[in-house]
Amino acid sequence: MKKICELVTRRLKGEGGVRLVVICGVIGLGLILLSGLSVSDDSQEDTNSLTIEESEISISESLTEYETALERSLVEILEQIEGVGSCEVMLTVSGSWQTVYVKDTDADCEESRTQTQENVVILDTDAGESALVERVLSPEINGAIVVCDGASSNVVKERVVDAVTAVLDLPTN
Repeated sequence: MKKICELVTRRLKGEGGVRLVVICGVIGLGLILLSGLSVSDDSQEDTNSLTIEESEISISESLTEYETALERSLVEILEQIEGVGSCEVMLTVSGSWQTVYVKDTDADCEESRTQTQENVVILDTDAGESALVERVLSPEINGAIVVCDGASSNVVKERVVDAVTAVLDLPTN
């Protein structure tokens, strides 16, 4: 360790050492400045835009595509229950996708009356202006029919009914 310290000390003495320190300092500052322009920020923006595009695609799904995707998922879940065997599911869905926007409420209180005004919050982005979405509500599931091989057993029937009511938040009737 002493030898290394002595070697470094000898190299840094004199004009050559000062130049070396200045060059290392400039290179270090350059790297620091370049880190502020990191590629990860660009890739993060790309990831965010992909997420937004994917959510817009899923929001714009037609009702039948939504129904079919739910039915497939439910079939996969139900076929994993002991005794069910192969099964088919049909769902009834009503309504459509509903977007709930964030609102800014202004209240004007005068002596004898109160007046409130709600305005949708608008974001100004590079892509233009758009309303700030609070949540997207999916269509309502009204009912489900399940046909499976093991339905003759009351135990299997109860398991299927419990699973469907738990997943879809439907009453047992």
